[in-house]
Amino acid sequence: MSNKVNEVVWGADPEFGAVYRSGDDFYVMPPIKFRRDFGVTFEPDPEGRHPVFMQLEGSIVHEDGAAFEMSLPPTSSWKELWERIQYVKKVFAERVLSGIPGVLPELLSIPSIKWDVERWKGEGDDFELCTQFGCDPDFDVYDTKTCQVADASLHPWRYFGGHIHMSNLDIFEEDPALVVRCMVITAGLASTAFSPYPELEKERMFLYGKPGKFRPQNYKDGTIGLEYRTPSTAWTSSFTMAEKVFNWAKTGLEIAVTGLYKEILPEFELSARKAIKDVQTHTATEILSKIGGRL
Repeated sequence: MSNKVNEVVWGADPEFGAVYRSGDDFYVMPPIKFRRDFGVTFEPDPEGRHPVFMQLEGSIVHEDGAAFEMSLPPTSSWKELWERIQYVKKVFAERVLSGIPGVLPELLSIPSIKWDVERWKGEGDDFELCTQFGCDPDFDVYDTKTCQVADASLHPWRYFGGHIHMSNLDIFEEDPALVVRCMVITAGLASTAFSPYPELEKERMFLYGKPGKFRPQNYKDGTIGLEYRTPSTAWTSSFTMAEKVFNWAKTGLEIAVTGLYKEILPEFELSARKAIKDVQTHTATEILSKIGGRL
């Protein structure tokens, strides 16, 4: 691994579901219920979109539609990032989820959770952001179409991303598209190959999780970075999976900055895109093995 790649700074803004059980299934309990009906304290968002439920040592948990989303301080260690996520989840469960009747005392780190369409009909305008997809536009390195807001009021699922943020390398500003393409054949494939929830990953492909999803980022400290949006939140549930995803992400950066992409992308990019899109876990594992053999 080159010294340059070892200088990367990592971040994440994973999404989680608060849930209740109905029959044999879990269903999303949207954040608005906690502040509107359960009496949970929160800090209003001036724009009304992301009320804050908890701040903890630089980390924030706020409302994002039907999900609780974390905002985490950047770090040079993905292990520290993963451990911080677990700590924030634990404290959030103790402070916010515990004692709420019928709500599981844990945020779930799974790609897709069912949404009870009938239960939430007629809840009013303040439920609007729970019933929309695509509120914040993102980009796709393989598709120039503009992201459109979609009505999800009758859609029976909600989806949870584990977006990975990267900064502190010049290439994020110089050629973000190349970085994303190298993430596809590494971190994106690893997110597919090692997810313990392949069927729920397939559900998320309804709208999210496509191979080339990203956002360029201008962070508050003035640095330029990149957010790779393909991975679901599944990696936040498993240290073993997180280790594989981030080690492959480092490999992707190595491929980008050293010029290895000139050899590797033409051979593996198309098959990697298909494996991610179709959630072909076995194929994704095979491609990663072949790429590893070339390095």
